[in-house]
Amino acid sequence: MGRWWGRVAVEMMLWNEGTKPWTPRSAVLVGSRGDALGAPTVWPREPIAPGKPRQVIVEADAAEWKARGAFSLELRGGEGEPSMRLDGVSFP
Repeated sequence: MGRWWGRVAVEMMLWNEGTKPWTPRSAVLVGSRGDALGAPTVWPREPIAPGKPRQVIVEADAAEWKARGAFSLELRGGEGEPSMRLDGVSFP
């Protein structure tokens, strides 16, 4: 049985409930065993205006065996901006 190496993606709609624009700049996807998926890319890297939604996609390199189970996704803002965390992210 072969193992594939590819990319996984998380697509979400985020609302900025703050009073200042927020820009998702980087991400970390960590599995329940503490394994991080490689090199997450966040796009678009554009500010989300206060009170507005924006579609955000996070992609990461992953081997089939590493992409199993539940993950925590942390989206990090720019310097001085808050981060956000989503638990229970899984891939088919």
